[in-house]
Amino acid sequence: MIQKFGGGKFRILHVFLCSVFFLILFTCRSYNFSVNSLFHSNLYLLLSIGIVYSFLAIFSPKSILNYVLYFYVLFLPGIYLFEIYLQIYTPSRVFFYDDNATQRQEIANRSGVQFDNRTKAQVVQELLTMGTEATTFISPANFIRSNGIKLDNTHIFPLSGISNITTVSCNESGFYNIYKSDEFGFNNFEHIHEQASVDVVLLGDAVVLGTAIHPENNIKSKFEEFTHMKAINLASSDGPLIQLAVYREYGMHFKSKYIIWFYNENNDLFDLAEELKSPLLNQYLEDQNFTQNLRRHDELKNIALKNYFSTTYFPALKSEKYSEKNKETLVPKGVKSALFLRYLRLFIGLKKPTSLPFESFEKILETMKTSAANADSELVFVYLPSYSRFKNTQNDHYQYRSEILKMTDKLGIKTLDVYKQIDNPERYLEFYPFGVDGHLNKKGAEWVSSLLASFIEDN
Repeated sequence: MIQKFGGGKFRILHVFLCSVFFLILFTCRSYNFSVNSLFHSNLYLLLSIGIVYSFLAIFSPKSILNYVLYFYVLFLPGIYLFEIYLQIYTPSRVFFYDDNATQRQEIANRSGVQFDNRTKAQVVQELLTMGTEATTFISPANFIRSNGIKLDNTHIFPLSGISNITTVSCNESGFYNIYKSDEFGFNNFEHIHEQASVDVVLLGDAVVLGTAIHPENNIKSKFEEFTHMKAINLASSDGPLIQLAVYREYGMHFKSKYIIWFYNENNDLFDLAEELKSPLLNQYLEDQNFTQNLRRHDELKNIALKNYFSTTYFPALKSEKYSEKNKETLVPKGVKSALFLRYLRLFIGLKKPTSLPFESFEKILETMKTSAANADSELVFVYLPSYSRFKNTQNDHYQYRSEILKMTDKLGIKTLDVYKQIDNPERYLEFYPFGVDGHLNKKGAEWVSSLLASFIEDN
């Protein structure tokens, strides 16, 4: 009876079903927001298998096609049963292994460098036990999908951390970066927000925040040493839209000579793709007068963040699934997710890159330039190359560098292209903790700060 499946109609049906299956794998939306080399490796492998498989289905004798039938009868249902299993037994907040943390630890052990093996949760818990009010750095990106935090009858989207509190950041250099946040939750030593003016407002992501290094060694501190200018660090670990919002809420308070905006080619465009999903964040782009008045509502922000930390974030941090070797992503469940095999694709590392919002990014550039002009400040754009650019020897156009720099040139924004200042790619890799991908170490922050100081002096 199985012989009847070897006819021409079955061959056509096979190619159609095979095509649909591969379309499901490759064209549906996924939850990775960076260009992933593993994605491309899996893509090419599975496409090659699909092409060979379809070729055999069309030209093979009937005896071989009998086994193709077994594929549809057994294999495809098995795939979807496994997807259902993953949905049932995997939490929506999926933790996945971060091999970089393991590499750093192994290199430190081989080099005889002391490495703090505690988890972030353990560090915070020890501080709390000693009577120190402590928290972790909570990225505003945590609130994109919920469009902020609802607190009683109020809705607020925090753009900074908890104010005046011991804050535990990451461990990439063998130690945890622990700092006392300023009166609005940023990484500054002194309570600088009461001042009417500063020389420089710094905007950027976790590299500028100084995730991997002590506060006295971050870009802000080193830049002040080189220039003797007074700077305020308003960096977070987020993308361009949140950085625009941060400037609107906190940076516009200051009269400053310069607004220095660091762009990280590794993830800023991908972060922006996520940020645009928040209706509230979009208002900062659509209406140049929009504000949440977060300086005035700082106590409300602190209440919302402390509640989120104690009820949601810290319990997840303490779970057995979390450690510094793990990162997390959110994946919805349901029939649609099952149909498109979202948990299975996450499980095998097949994650399609997000489409990139170039138009929105250019609009943010225009808005920032207008804001700087209105404040009688000069906007300086700093293009930071990624670790992977030099580790994998990428060309000049990698991560859409050409497109980004064309935008800044078109708008007449002064730009420091750090990539052009690098004469030895191998040396640049030394600017990362243990030579592994992550955030700039002390040496890297000092080097970038010196470049910026020279650029400001020459321009």
